[in-house]
Amino acid sequence: RPAFEIVHLLVQSGADFRQKNSADDDLVTWMSRRNENYDVGDEQKQWFRETVDLLRKKGVALELSKD
Repeated sequence: RPAFEIVHLLVQSGADFRQKNSADDDLVTWMSRRNENYDVGDEQKQWFRETVDLLRKKGVALELSKD
């Protein structure tokens, strides 16, 4: 279960969000398969939204899943 406040902090601090994991996904690809309903809890939903906003401010064209 992701902790989006940590993800947000890492991206904000300059982490390479295009670095791929063992499944050959980067953070943008991984997040694009999800939406704020992916996580339970209002706090994580808020951090998810803030992370999406931050990525978009960095020029990422991020489209979220509709499911």
